Amino acid sequence: PTDTPASPTATDTPAVPPTETPIPPTLTPTVATGGQITLLPVADAYVNQANGAMNYGAATTLRTDAAPSVLRSYLRFDTSSISEPIISATLRLYANTGSNIGYRIQSTTGDWSELSVNYNNSPAPGTLIVSSSTVSANTWTSVDVTSYVTAGSGLNFALTSLDSTAISYGSRESVNAPQLFVVYGVAAPTATYTPSATATATNTPEPPTATATNTPEPPTAT
Repeated sequence: PTDTPASPTATDTPAVPPTETPIPPTLTPTVATGGQITLLPVADAYVNQANGAMNYGAATTLRTDAAPSVLRSYLRFDTSSISEPIISATLRLYANTGSNIGYRIQSTTGDWSELSVNYNNSPAPGTLIVSSSTVSANTWTSVDVTSYVTAGSGLNFALTSLDSTAISYGSRESVNAPQLFVVYGVAAPTATYTPSATATATNTPEPPTATATNTPEPPTAT
């Protein structure tokens, strides 16, 4: 008898697992200019319903009162030195007297002049911008007016109150003039990560390897 070798049988060898080659992101700084400034009023005055034709533009105080005689004040700031966007804006007033109710800041037109405005010719207060909390005497108080402030030539506020007790504030003629503190542009530089490429997986299969298997045939009689 003789052995007849079997033919080789091909078997698959598993492919090598995919390999990820990540590309690191590139840091791209984004820096924009900005600034901050404290503005003082270019005009302010209060008006008194009880003396409708009287002008108080040169007074060292601003005043508010809801009753029995209405007192309200007007402030104008020059915002031509700032630029958009407005990040934040805070109006600061020095209260000479206190109030459990506080004051209100309202919009108004610029149709008034510091040395001629009086109750009879003063523009009406418009939309409510913000209300303060309780005011303590002889202290600075502040409110956020960011939503109202824009860059331009003139920004006008009406200062009013729902309190039936008069409140006195420092005017621009006093040592404690009102202040408008504005942060504009970009408050701080920022950086963004911009990937320059994305990671990709590469699958490189190995070719199958032939493996010979020797299976003896039964002997053949000769």
